[in-house]
Amino acid sequence: MLTHVSYGGCAGQHIFYKKRGDKMYSYKTKGTCSREIQFDIENDIIKEVHFVGGCMGNTTGVSRLVKGRNIDEVIDTLKGIDCGGRGTSCP
Repeated sequence: MLTHVSYGGCAGQHIFYKKRGDKMYSYKTKGTCSREIQFDIENDIIKEVHFVGGCMGNTTGVSRLVKGRNIDEVIDTLKGIDCGGRGTSCP
């Protein structure tokens, strides 16, 4: 059973899905190399991040860089980084 979780961060309103009993949220991406981002947030701090698809080196690097940081700081840091003119953010 999935429940909706809404997060209104600096980049706007985002809707994520969380399985009951699980800690990880899941966000299905569009227009990016990765297909999905799975993550855990506790008190606005990113605890874990896992990417499904995408370049393993880049996704592992981004995961390590954002772990332990405030979600609003991460959004502010990464928003607007365009991927090849597609209007999506690689990181």
